[in-house]
Amino acid sequence: NISDGLNGLRDKLSDKFTRDLNSLKDELRIVSGDLHSLRTELPMVFDNKLKTVKNDLLLTFTRRLADITSKVNNNAQNIDSITLYLKRNVSSLTASIAASNRQSSLVEGRLQARLQVLSANVTHVSNRVQLGRYVRLRGTGATTKQGRVEVLLNGQWGTVCDDGWDINDATVVCRQLGYSRALSAPKVAAYGRGSGPILMDDVYCNGNENRLNQCNFITDHNCGHHEDAGVSCA
Repeated sequence: NISDGLNGLRDKLSDKFTRDLNSLKDELRIVSGDLHSLRTELPMVFDNKLKTVKNDLLLTFTRRLADITSKVNNNAQNIDSITLYLKRNVSSLTASIAASNRQSSLVEGRLQARLQVLSANVTHVSNRVQLGRYVRLRGTGATTKQGRVEVLLNGQWGTVCDDGWDINDATVVCRQLGYSRALSAPKVAAYGRGSGPILMDDVYCNGNENRLNQCNFITDHNCGHHEDAGVSCA
């Protein structure tokens, strides 16, 4: 009985295994068919998609290339225009630059000359101020060129007595004031009588001195202001 039971169970299991195996084989056949279909259709789908992407990229590249080419051409035309303009006008441009340089040189030259004149004037005025600090012209009708001679001596201003006063003495006074020469050497208080001390008497100049106090003179005197000396310069 046990042997018969085992044989029956074996037969049942064998039948079930056989059925399962056959079912699996059927499923494998279906899967194999699907795989075959996929192998056939997939390359076509992929190729179509790839062609679309390629076409899109090619179109975009073509458009960008055309845009870049247009810009390059426009810039090339602009450069050509500028180059042509420069070539046509290089002579006039060169002449204009040269004229500007010449004008600048002329202006600079005139400025330098003017500065030299101003410098000379400043020096002249400075010398006149330095020398003129010790002599001045005062009195009735006095100007910067004529008047009663007054000198600064030992810290005080005073007049000059006309004893021995002549054109050489007047020339030194005019030179000290910055003038080139003396026209006359008036005496006897021609420009009015001064006041204060009489600081110089018996003045003697040879006419080459730069200042009156470089000439020979005495400070003791027997003069009055009716004898005050004067000058007229040019």
